[in-house]
Amino acid sequence: MVLGACSSPEPDDPAAFCDVLRRTSAQNGNLTELERDDPVRLEAAIADLMTLVELAPAEIKDDVAVVSNVLNDVLTSLASTAPGAQGAVLAELQPMIDTADAPSAALQRYGETTCRLTFNAPAQPTPTPTPLDIDD
Repeated sequence: MVLGACSSPEPDDPAAFCDVLRRTSAQNGNLTELERDDPVRLEAAIADLMTLVELAPAEIKDDVAVVSNVLNDVLTSLASTAPGAQGAVLAELQPMIDTADAPSAALQRYGETTCRLTFNAPAQPTPTPTPLDIDD
């Protein structure tokens, strides 16, 4: 009879997850450089999303799954929509997109703290200058 040693599972090693997150969120990554008419790039982005879910550490796995599923649905919907109708499709998908707000924030925090990534902030609109009121 052979006795095996009992061991506890290894803690999640986020390195592989961080590598994929870094690659996909880079300025020229599959998720940031999408073109609607590029099915190869779209398939690569969806594959990256699936890889992120597979590699996600337990503490953020559910959040990654939500974000990936929403992005997958949005990307797939937009790819099959005429350019003029994309705004209407996005409006229709908005309730689903909103469900990813908190999970997306959790994923971003994890990426910044654990993976040491710096995500680009969305562009902020330039405020319209207003004339000064000058009282004489």
